[in-house]
Amino acid sequence: MLSKIKPSLLFICKLKSMLSKIQVFIIIIVSMDEIKKTLFDPPKPVIEKEYVPRTKRTRPYLLVLEGNLKGKEFQILKEPFIIGRDKTNDIIIDEPLVSRRHASIYFRDGAYRLKDLGSTNGTFLNGERISDSRLKDKDKIQIAYTVLQFFIGALDF
Repeated sequence: MLSKIKPSLLFICKLKSMLSKIQVFIIIIVSMDEIKKTLFDPPKPVIEKEYVPRTKRTRPYLLVLEGNLKGKEFQILKEPFIIGRDKTNDIIIDEPLVSRRHASIYFRDGAYRLKDLGSTNGTFLNGERISDSRLKDKDKIQIAYTVLQFFIGALDF
């Protein structure tokens, strides 16, 4: 098998055993292609989940664009859908600027709505601070450093 490999570079490592005073030589055969790949093509960062839009949705969902949960999707399966720092919320944002129960999403009069639950630092919809506002497809919600995008999906009511 070694006869088929055409080494471009040989590395010889000399290991000394302190106890037995035996010298061991290890020859590692590496091709130049492997060295170039390692040196010039650094590994790409691992993305937890690459977002690929789905063609059919039956429920609205949130996609996290910025923050600790970046790339995660959350389907809105119940009402009210609570966002905040508390472990019992539907979306848990572990940031000090987020209130325990920061905001909620609910359905009323044929539309989804976003409501600030009296948070200290506010809830923002498309850059505007809100207290209670109607959500539209592709609206951006900001809570502290986390930015979420709302997608309506197809209503199944």
